[in-house]
Amino acid sequence: MPRGCPMGPPDPCRQALERPGLSRIRLQYDRQGTLLTRYDDVRTALRSDRLSSALHQLPPVMDGQSPPGWFFGMDGPGHARHRRVLAKKFSATRMRRFTPVIRELVDGLLDTVERRLTGPDGTADLMAELAWPVSVQVPSALLGIPGDDQAWFKRQIDALIDPGLSREEITGVYRDMWQHMRDRVRAERDGPGGRGLIGELIAEQDGPDGFGDAEIASIGLSLRIAGFDPVAHLLGLGLLALMSRPEQLRLVREEPGIRANAIEELLRFVPFNNMGAVRVAAEDTEVDGERIARGEVVVTSLVTANRDTAVFPDPDALDVTRANAAHHLAFGHGAHRCLGQHLAREVIAVVLDRLLERFPRMRLAVPAEQVPPFESAGFYGVAELPVTLRPPRTP
Repeated sequence: MPRGCPMGPPDPCRQALERPGLSRIRLQYDRQGTLLTRYDDVRTALRSDRLSSALHQLPPVMDGQSPPGWFFGMDGPGHARHRRVLAKKFSATRMRRFTPVIRELVDGLLDTVERRLTGPDGTADLMAELAWPVSVQVPSALLGIPGDDQAWFKRQIDALIDPGLSREEITGVYRDMWQHMRDRVRAERDGPGGRGLIGELIAEQDGPDGFGDAEIASIGLSLRIAGFDPVAHLLGLGLLALMSRPEQLRLVREEPGIRANAIEELLRFVPFNNMGAVRVAAEDTEVDGERIARGEVVVTSLVTANRDTAVFPDPDALDVTRANAAHHLAFGHGAHRCLGQHLAREVIAVVLDRLLERFPRMRLAVPAEQVPPFESAGFYGVAELPVTLRPPRTP
């Protein structure tokens, strides 16, 4: 989708935000739908039990339906059960206890970055050497998946963004990934056990809220996928936003006390989520006084809602001191608010802290407008993020 500003929502979404009423749109495979862009409309839709996640079928699809445990596509008691169990395992307190593992992984990647920066070329690509690897390694470490599995997973994810894939081929890739995760669950059961979240869920299978092997496979795959593209693009766009705004970077560097708020502002500001959250009307309903018919697809543009002037004054400015930055909808809203939000915050915080500590003079190696964009079906970011420690050349 076209963007007049590389750090802004797609132009059609911004135009819809500025028009009164709801916007009718044409979706993939010639489906019709409604686009919601205003903050209040998006919040209302995402907490409505009349708009279903289960009716919006998501791959992998087997025998005409999503596999057991694919909680992205659940409503009602089934979703509530998964959420009740998993929310405890992804609480802010528990994710903070995981921070030393994140720090160790980040420091290992920054060692590679440092070798690049001090080498003959003097530049490093923070996407290739930091953002993409950490977005694979952190969820894998949390789940207890060994390192030899991570390259395979990255290849499968790369295959999914091939624009030439048919609907059936995309579903096939997802199905292969699910079956691979099912095999991992079996291997964990037959091994020593106790490694990461997968081992923990296996150990709890006989309890009242225990999950079967198929459900654990779905939980593991959904968490790996959800932690990959969003985190990588949040890091890439967030670091680009800061390094191209020296006054904001200076505040973050010199005032560590505002870093938590700065992260919330980056989550509000960076337009990493192309698609937003998708629902299907389970019954006739209304949004902002307009009728949405049963069966209609509803797309909520989270990044556009985060630029609504009714909530965020001067929304196109990055302001790390913004008082209401934490009111953003980057992680969604309501019962399906992103389960991994606290983990994502910890990853961003560790990366930001370690980069500022180890490379306080780091800057973009090219002008910001020359950083190449990356756009997949679901997410938006940068393809490369070249940085250097060398001072800029004098004209």
